[in-house]
Amino acid sequence: MFLKAQRKQLIEQVEELTNSIDRINTFLNRNDIESNFDWEKLLPLIQSLKNRKDSWENYFEEEEIRILKSNIPKMEDDSMVTKQWLAIVNRIQYCLRKKILPESEEGAILAKDIILLSEQTFNGDQE
Repeated sequence: MFLKAQRKQLIEQVEELTNSIDRINTFLNRNDIESNFDWEKLLPLIQSLKNRKDSWENYFEEEEIRILKSNIPKMEDDSMVTKQWLAIVNRIQYCLRKKILPESEEGAILAKDIILLSEQTFNGDQE
């Protein structure tokens, strides 16, 4: 009985992954033919990947996991870095609401701020 249940779970995971790959391919193909990047088209893809049952830790080596866990701000922290990341999230949400394109001046400034804050958060480690 255990093996049948395990097989069923694996089949469901394969279906989820296939659907995610299809959505990623659709997004990439649309992005290739459309001149304007639409932030809203990316949200369902991110949401579907977020709902996956596997852990983000599967994608990193042990040392990378240790670094991420020690450096990624936590919502319960009252640190300046956490507040800066929350401000970035708010700016992204604002861009989405106002339909501001990533290639706009505001999008470019936001991207630079994300890079600077990432360098600060991870002590310049670009990996």
